[in-house]
Amino acid sequence: MVDVTLFSKTGCHLCEDVKVVLERLTAVYPHHLTEIDITQDPVLFNRYRYTIPVIRIGETELQAPITVDQLKTAFKASR
Repeated sequence: MVDVTLFSKTGCHLCEDVKVVLERLTAVYPHHLTEIDITQDPVLFNRYRYTIPVIRIGETELQAPITVDQLKTAFKASR
């Protein structure tokens, strides 16, 4: 199972959208999702505040806008 980290914050509609896409991909790409609220860490907030959602899958980091094809490629690379 692949570990996926989602950097997000409350009220981010793009973050909610990407969570739905990740849920749909679970059957083909089993993963464990960890969501991190960037507003709880000043370093993460400064790093990601203009680029969320940010997803880390293995060594791959994706920033908004995130496509289904990018997610699939990241999952494949993490195997």
